[in-house]
Amino acid sequence: MLTYDFEPRTIVMSCVYIMLDYFRKDNCASFGFVAADDLVKSNHVAQSNKRFRFYRRMMLSIFGSETFVQGYDINNSVYILINKSLLEEGIVSVSQIEEEISRIYEGAYSLVLER
Repeated sequence: MLTYDFEPRTIVMSCVYIMLDYFRKDNCASFGFVAADDLVKSNHVAQSNKRFRFYRRMMLSIFGSETFVQGYDINNSVYILINKSLLEEGIVSVSQIEEEISRIYEGAYSLVLER
């Protein structure tokens, strides 16, 4: 839903507080989201949209690398925060996450992890 208030931080921070609340209740939680396309399409295939770049900056500044491994798929504007301990223990894998995203959103996804 477009609010036309041009102030996305309020909405994103509400989502962050919800994510933190979920994580406090279940420390095995991971998170992900898809940034909506820009209203004006770009002809560049591998260029992230404005919303994606904003969300990525917010997540990198709010969530460090201690608890979550952050990853993305620029072509599809997907951003994920994978529970680091579950990833390191092999309980979840990047390929499992890609398959699940593909099942839900129908498409090919290739996640790049922030290191």
